[in-house]
Amino acid sequence: MSHLEMRYNEPLPHRPYLLPEGYRLVTVETDADKLGWIEACAEGLSTGAWTVKDFEKNMLEPEGLAKDQIFLVKDAAGRVVATATAWLKPGNRGYLHMVAALPEARGLGLGGLLTQHVLDFFLARGVDYITLDTDDFRLPAIKTYLRLGFIPVLSEYGAEQLWRDIFVKTGLRTPVFEVQHVKKEMN
Repeated sequence: MSHLEMRYNEPLPHRPYLLPEGYRLVTVETDADKLGWIEACAEGLSTGAWTVKDFEKNMLEPEGLAKDQIFLVKDAAGRVVATATAWLKPGNRGYLHMVAALPEARGLGLGGLLTQHVLDFFLARGVDYITLDTDDFRLPAIKTYLRLGFIPVLSEYGAEQLWRDIFVKTGLRTPVFEVQHVKKEMN
């Protein structure tokens, strides 16, 4: 497992992400919402057994985080099934944080919907740039991020090859290959 960084380059045309019928997009309001967030992140990100107190310490106390920046998707029964957070960092930077979904909610487009919602949140506030961190095995999420305009950040030794492998696995074309190809032709 390798850690990856991505940066939002510029808005790209994208298909509209629509909530499935009966689902709704909300922000954290109650302890039940916090517990739903904890469950979604434990299932989707393997965060472990957080308590409401852990949630409040890690998600509400840090500078740049607030309840109205923690977005939830609830199903028709009111259960939290997915989440994403818009963290405003110093230097007018936005950070896409804690994108997760319960296993039964995967494949519904909720990750894309939440990511686009976070991007819209940041763009409306005029942030200078937006970043995220993810893991190399989260291929569906990586495909979503790339399609929405995030680009790889080659911040560590070996990151270029790691990204090449990801593009091969996902079947997506990469501008990195094209740029390197152009450089070779110019020599």
